[in-house]
Amino acid sequence: TTKTCGQCQFEPAAMVVPPVMRWCVLALLMIIARPNEASAFHILSSDPGSGAGQGGHRHRRGSRGVDTELAARARPYVELVQTNEQRVFGRSGTQEASVSHLMSGIRLQSKAEMMSSMTLEKAYRVFLAMNRSRAPDFDSLAGLVQAKLQGLQQNGGGRRLRTAVRSNENDELSNLYAARDMINAMMDESITNKELEIEKCENYNRTQLRVIWENQHDIDYASAQAAEARGASLRATEISSDIQEVKLPNLKNQLHENTDRCQKERSSLTSQLDLVAADEGVLRNIFSLIQCEDVDMKSLMPEPLMMLELQSKSNSTMAMAKYAGGASRAEDGALVRCPACGGGSRPSVHLRHARVQQELQKLRSVVAKQYVDGHLQEAFAESARLHPSKIRGAVLVQAGSSGGGAAAARGATELLPGVGCSEDLGPGGNGSSYRGCVTTTAKGFVCQSWTANHSGATNGSDPENVNTWGVGDHNYCRNPTPLEKETIWCYTADPNQEWGYCQPLEELQAPEGAAQSSCAISEGCKIGPGDCGKMRDRFLIILAGVKDKEDQLNEDKSVLEQECAQTHSDLMESIRTLGMELREQETELAMATKQIQDATSAESHANRARLQYVKEYHRELKECCDNVNGLLREACSLEKLRAELLRAEGGEVKITDCEVSEWTDGECSKDCEGGTQERTRSILAHRENGTHCPPMVQKQDCNLQHCPVDCEVGVWSEWTACTAGCGGGVRSRIRQKKVPPKYDGEDCPETEQTVPCNVGRCNSDCVLGEWGAWTACSKACDTGHRERRRGVEVDARGDGTCPQADSEARLIFEECNTDVCMKMIEEDHRTVLQCNSKLDLVILMDGSGSLEEYGFQQAKDMSARLLRSLQGSAGLVQVAFLTFGGPTTLDAFERCTGSSKSNDTVDAQRDCGMHWVSHFTSDTQAVAARVMDLPFPMSTTMTSMALAEAKTEIAEGRTDAPSVTLVITDAKPLSARKTATAAEEMKRNARLIWVPIGPLADETVGSMKAWASKPWQDNVIHLADFDALTAPHSLNLIISSLCPYVA
Repeated sequence: TTKTCGQCQFEPAAMVVPPVMRWCVLALLMIIARPNEASAFHILSSDPGSGAGQGGHRHRRGSRGVDTELAARARPYVELVQTNEQRVFGRSGTQEASVSHLMSGIRLQSKAEMMSSMTLEKAYRVFLAMNRSRAPDFDSLAGLVQAKLQGLQQNGGGRRLRTAVRSNENDELSNLYAARDMINAMMDESITNKELEIEKCENYNRTQLRVIWENQHDIDYASAQAAEARGASLRATEISSDIQEVKLPNLKNQLHENTDRCQKERSSLTSQLDLVAADEGVLRNIFSLIQCEDVDMKSLMPEPLMMLELQSKSNSTMAMAKYAGGASRAEDGALVRCPACGGGSRPSVHLRHARVQQELQKLRSVVAKQYVDGHLQEAFAESARLHPSKIRGAVLVQAGSSGGGAAAARGATELLPGVGCSEDLGPGGNGSSYRGCVTTTAKGFVCQSWTANHSGATNGSDPENVNTWGVGDHNYCRNPTPLEKETIWCYTADPNQEWGYCQPLEELQAPEGAAQSSCAISEGCKIGPGDCGKMRDRFLIILAGVKDKEDQLNEDKSVLEQECAQTHSDLMESIRTLGMELREQETELAMATKQIQDATSAESHANRARLQYVKEYHRELKECCDNVNGLLREACSLEKLRAELLRAEGGEVKITDCEVSEWTDGECSKDCEGGTQERTRSILAHRENGTHCPPMVQKQDCNLQHCPVDCEVGVWSEWTACTAGCGGGVRSRIRQKKVPPKYDGEDCPETEQTVPCNVGRCNSDCVLGEWGAWTACSKACDTGHRERRRGVEVDARGDGTCPQADSEARLIFEECNTDVCMKMIEEDHRTVLQCNSKLDLVILMDGSGSLEEYGFQQAKDMSARLLRSLQGSAGLVQVAFLTFGGPTTLDAFERCTGSSKSNDTVDAQRDCGMHWVSHFTSDTQAVAARVMDLPFPMSTTMTSMALAEAKTEIAEGRTDAPSVTLVITDAKPLSARKTATAAEEMKRNARLIWVPIGPLADETVGSMKAWASKPWQDNVIHLADFDALTAPHSLNLIISSLCPYVA
């Protein structure tokens, strides 16, 4: 069929009927021919020339030309069936099972057709062939017929009549009417037998067609099962091929790549760890080499402690004497800064200490070298800031060079033949014999040429006291007047400064350690004093930094191992899953193959059975047709003889046989599985001297076909996992067939559903929600901030990003309460605000050596004034106070950082410099008094441990009071990495405020902004120097930041 506008359009010429449908074609022909008598038997009884005929009667309802029409309509379908038989069996239309063969020679003749060809001779032969037991006196009847029909002498018929005639004729039989009645009785018997035969044949037809129909269902079911199994086999083959040829090789390649990548990255991290671990050992050696003056020596020397190259404590006296005498200044642990090689912008700083330089030369890792360089730069800058008068010029020379060698190294011209620059002041140290090359005064004024000075070298001097040797047309410093001037000097080119003393350059050997390739050999160097205690602290900080790097590398290695292990596990799991899926598909393939074999075998068996059913049907149908035609022939022969007998007598007796209508079928008692129905017919012509009427009512079986069996399915399974986490996958569910459809039952609904899932992009950013409401202002005055946030509505996918909760995309601030705090207290004639907020405050005050005495004292004063400004009464403020420093020895450092191999208990105060002045209390005045009595710890800066201590203290605070931690410091923390971690932990429990002080903290301010609570503008209060600590403005900034409510 072709579907046109929702209607089926039949195209017989283009239609190829499937072989399994050929009996359906027969059934279709039945319905076309007789909707109420759907019987192949009736179809086979079509008579192209049938009509009323002579003496005949209609045995079908409808037009007289229906059989002719039927034959014409059936012809294309029969041809289609024949064509299909040829395609299926590969045979011609003479195949014994073909419809054309079945229909040939099997046709019921109509009474009219039979009567038209029925001669008296044929009728008499049929009569003689009848069973003689059917009439009481068949022979007498036969004799009568012969006697009355004298003209019948052909083919031995008369001879048979003559021998059959009795010599004495029976008067009763000679009665023509008796003969008529006997013939009528025989006709009634034939007609009755014919109807019984037709009923039997129709019953057989219905039963056999049902068998053939059920057989066809078996064929269709087996064919469908085979097709379904072939589909399953194809799917299993395709999936197995994809797994074996694509997916598994790809996963194994990824596994190999992951193994190689992890091995390379693991080797790289291991190498870096080896370098860092070796550098830790070098730094520990350096720390042990840095020996400082003891307390007694410190009291004798106002200058910073110098780092001496001591072998033992017993050498301290000798070292002191050596220092006091001013000898060997090149080995006093001074810091030397020189221009960078190649004219770089960053000068080089190295430490004057032979054994330390040897150790520094062993450093291998970049991080260790960077830490050393950075801290030496800071140390020199701090020395220049604190002791500017101690900075002096120096010149680097090659090892083993002096005097003329130095001049040669500087590229200076000889002053006299054979004589170069020499920085030696000569005997007595007054510089009278100094022949150096210094051209600036100690205060930085450029010297004027001696010959350019109009007054000359003897200007204002007694000629007898003037030594002009070495003075000439140059501007080098000299001392031509040793009796009047203490050391070398020169006239300056500045009109406001007539002359000034000069300082000779110190000849220093070029460094051999880490700074060897960093500085130029020139006279542009500066030398400054080193502070031994601070230098030890710095090398401890360097060690902590390298230790941070080691921890970071170990963490990176651990993350790498976890990532590699997870990736390896995921890939192996994927390989294992694919292996299981492959085995499942192989099982599915085996099952499908078995199903194909079983279904093919069942289909073949059903087809063989069908051929047998067709042969049997053909045989039975032919027998039915022969029997019915024979009985009809008997009735027609008797009717012919009856008519001839009456005509021979010249009688005028009217004979009318009973004529009945076609059967009208009543409603079947059941729709299927065999019911009964009543058939009725009516008398069309009543009997008059003719045959009797047959029964008008009949019961027959009906609807013998099986009832339709609808498909039944089970419940849906759970949805499978999505085949893809993103980018579009599918998930499916199935339900099993519990009962397959049979006998035109309802087909199965879908047994598998597949729906798309995770259709979002694999790499998609998160989707943010709407902004929330603004919070209250963080400060009462001096510009605070209020904030509002927004959350995440849809999480990020894959490599997509999502802003952090505290990023600008999800957290914004705006300024509020911009009034100046001082306006609030002007009327009370006060200079410092009063905190009226309820809070738990932990103050962490730095006590490291970088503050020095003055800075520490200023920090104490500020802290005490702050404490006095807090309202501890009425349950408002609780305060805890911690002075923190850090370890000062290597053993203490290892105990405090947890890297010590010993099991000694760590004393937080003794080893790590953590001193609790007070735990939480509301007596702020008492805490202020104790703070003022604190001694200067002068240690390192272990900020991370101080934050950890504060976190523990906050855990003991009040649940209904906000917690705030205030950190007052001037230096870099010992471990920036651990400090950052501790700060993040602290911010989960309390607000964190930083107060960095002075230039040393400048480089750490950027980190503190990240460590502080947001917004950092409210939580980082950067003070320029220690003098600003106690200023009212600074105190008010801190108090207004701490307390939302002030007075």
